[in-house]
Amino acid sequence: EICKKNTEVLLSNEDRQPMESLPFANFFQRIVLVSGSSEHVRQDAKMLEHLGLPVERAIASGKEALSFLLEQPCDLVLLDSALDDMEGLALLKAIRRDKRLKKLPVLMVTPDNDRETVLAAIAAGCTGYVLRPYSSKIFIRHLSTATQLARYKEIELHQLEYSKELTESGFHEDAIE
Repeated sequence: EICKKNTEVLLSNEDRQPMESLPFANFFQRIVLVSGSSEHVRQDAKMLEHLGLPVERAIASGKEALSFLLEQPCDLVLLDSALDDMEGLALLKAIRRDKRLKKLPVLMVTPDNDRETVLAAIAAGCTGYVLRPYSSKIFIRHLSTATQLARYKEIELHQLEYSKELTESGFHEDAIE
């Protein structure tokens, strides 16, 4: 239903690459779109479709989106600035306040290019800020960065667990390194 209308969001020949070569090809399997604009949802869904990435759900309400995210784990949120019931920044802040969602990658995808708005979103913890209209190259770059940031968190958790194991085994000096 999300992609029924044929919206033109095409990849240029230079952006086309085998899906397995994209760093996020198998990383983002459950993506939630949150936007009060059905046109933005169609554009984003079409781009994700071209990249072979599945859209789990599109939601227009910030309250509904937060409830859904708390009940259904997902890998990535594409968040617009204007939602039906609140600003996207308010939802981003709510996501970052919840310990279960704190590390969830959230890309702001919005036409708002006001410097203060961009800085506020970055300060609130967005993973990236994509301005509309965007090119496929920019979109791919932000998805790649989101993948790297998410993987750093996984690596950090693995390193902390390894240090804990070393400490419990009596190798305190090794755990510090």
